[in-house]
Amino acid sequence: MKVVDNFNLTNGRQRQFGYNRIMDSCHYEYELLVAALRKRGVRFLAPSDAQIGPKPIDDLDLIACLASHDQPRLRLALAALFILHPELAGQLDGLDLPPAAQAELRTQYTAAACLQRMWSIRLGFYLGQFPLLPDLYSAALGLPPVDAHYGKLCLHTLAARQPFDQLPACDGLMSLLFAQLKTVATHEYAAAG
Repeated sequence: MKVVDNFNLTNGRQRQFGYNRIMDSCHYEYELLVAALRKRGVRFLAPSDAQIGPKPIDDLDLIACLASHDQPRLRLALAALFILHPELAGQLDGLDLPPAAQAELRTQYTAAACLQRMWSIRLGFYLGQFPLLPDLYSAALGLPPVDAHYGKLCLHTLAARQPFDQLPACDGLMSLLFAQLKTVATHEYAAAG
């Protein structure tokens, strides 16, 4: 996948992390990506009426597009996708991403693995028993294992290395995810009722 710069960057930190880069081979529009996320249970992104296109987006294409997208909300939604679908971890070896997208994928995946452990009891309330994401990248990223202190140590170390404060973003992600899970549970309870 070819990556192109959106801006002529002078800030080395932005260039290092590739936040102002997009993947030109991702031919899916924002709304199609949101619809694909909604289909997979990540429903907190707008627009809520986004519709799936005539051809569904396959898991690896979705992951690649999210990891490479210029919209931070879509990149962060990747962590929610991994939390809700830990089975996707087994497919990640099949991805061939540019360095900036690969770094984003590893960051979001590791954050998801940490958050899953930190919030395992509450997630279990809504999801039942679920498999934990394997610790794929923490050692390669020079981080503590994701199991250390229920993910908190790894997440804080990861967040400290980011060019922006990622902890509030992770807290916001979990708030959105729990609000969504609570809404779904409430509707299911009322329907069973």
